[in-house]
Amino acid sequence: MPLRLLIVIRFVHRQVYRQILANLDNSYWLPYRQEMSRVTMLASDAWMRPIQEQLGKRLKQLREEQKLTVPSVAALVGVGNPHIYNIEAGKSAPSFEMLVALSMVYKVEIVDLFVFPGVHPRHDVRELARLTPVAKLDEARAALEAVVGAASAQPRRKKK
Repeated sequence: MPLRLLIVIRFVHRQVYRQILANLDNSYWLPYRQEMSRVTMLASDAWMRPIQEQLGKRLKQLREEQKLTVPSVAALVGVGNPHIYNIEAGKSAPSFEMLVALSMVYKVEIVDLFVFPGVHPRHDVRELARLTPVAKLDEARAALEAVVGAASAQPRRKKK
């Protein structure tokens, strides 16, 4: 998706959000407004900090895999060095546009930025799939399908 289109989408999203907030002054909307504040609380710094730190570590790992320096990444993405350092340290959250740009620089899919090996076995499998040479992906896929097929063929236990 072109970066210009993403910027337009983000601008339109802000305008719609402002209109929603303007209409929430009516007492009819009070329960929904309270629900929105609850959602905002869930996305607060305390909840997001660990994910932000994991994302920073992951971005640093991917940068080092490509043997890139922070100044070179900053130049390719079009930001200053401190911004990249702060993102990698987990001090600031990257925008969606920044994540798209970093995935392009690191030559990975966007979803690979959010794969944290060692956190969960699914993350480990996804990381192995990313590191698997393209020529071997069909074999790996067949092996996984065999495992999934064997697991789904087993009878499920009834819950009591």
